Amino acid sequence: AMGKQYRRWKLMGRKLAGNISSEELQELESLLEKNPDHHFLLDLLLEKKESTASSNSEVSEKYFQRHMQRLQLHQAVKKPLLSRPYMYMPAIIVIIIGAWLIISNTVNINKNDRAGIENPSEAVYASSNGERIQQTLPDGSLVWLNGGTRLQISFSEGIRKVEMQGEGFFDVKKDSSRPFVIQTANMEITVTGTKLNVKAYPDDPTEETALINGSVTVKERITGKDFRLVPNEKLVLTKKDGERQGSNEDGMVISEKILLSKSNINFSPVDSTILETSWVNNRLAFEDESLESLALMFSRWYGIHIVVDNNELKTKRFTGNFEFENAEQAMEALKFTGGFNYHKTGDTIKIF
Repeated sequence: AMGKQYRRWKLMGRKLAGNISSEELQELESLLEKNPDHHFLLDLLLEKKESTASSNSEVSEKYFQRHMQRLQLHQAVKKPLLSRPYMYMPAIIVIIIGAWLIISNTVNINKNDRAGIENPSEAVYASSNGERIQQTLPDGSLVWLNGGTRLQISFSEGIRKVEMQGEGFFDVKKDSSRPFVIQTANMEITVTGTKLNVKAYPDDPTEETALINGSVTVKERITGKDFRLVPNEKLVLTKKDGERQGSNEDGMVISEKILLSKSNINFSPVDSTILETSWVNNRLAFEDESLESLALMFSRWYGIHIVVDNNELKTKRFTGNFEFENAEQAMEALKFTGGFNYHKTGDTIKIF
């Protein structure tokens, strides 16, 4: 795996330098298909290389630092898998420095356009079903968005606020003077600097906050009740129909109990990866999930509509940790233990 990773970086360097052969280009495309995070980085580098040029060293330094921050993904999430995480860093640094020099020698942005370099303090980022994206926020924090996610940021001098629907992994830059607040439909998570995963899709029956390191305070937004999480803990909020407290047309208050529970995050028994954040590393991992929940997960992951056309099958439970290129391969793997069949028509898979 590390050899393939080194090969990817080597071919990316040749692509950026403009001396890659057609055979090597085909090999690079094949490798990047299995690693969308690196594809995103290469596209970003090429975009900056081809954009209006500037020799301004300060601008180039900012780009370089952003690319180096993205390389910290493996240390942020896959640390248990890397016994020698810095073994390949010299080669990677050489390649990125080469890309940085290309950018610094070809990018020429005038002073009037320079304001557009930094991300605005108010912005919206979104990922479609079937894609996962990375984003550097204005404060230097990093966020990875899973498929079908919308993130709206509103940063000011006193607070760093984001509103999210979907799932995101956050690597928050520490700033004790400006709390980082993540708002979902039912939770408000306050951090100063930490790594955590937040899952809050509107059509899921639960919302989850999983803390990797640091500390967070999670407030249930209806009752205002606070929960403090420590590393390797997660809070699961189970939504019920009508749990949103508010007034109907007659002015009567509607309120149902929201179920909250604390538990430990889950580690894979095979390789000690964290199941809650495995999606960041392009893997589907789940434990004791219903087929109905998996249909939603797979729909977002592969960008295809999956329905369970059998009520008895909806509650059947599955555990798995794998990486497949398409939904049909995933369906075939589940069939061995699931006792179901499926049929694909267009962009819809029906399980029966």
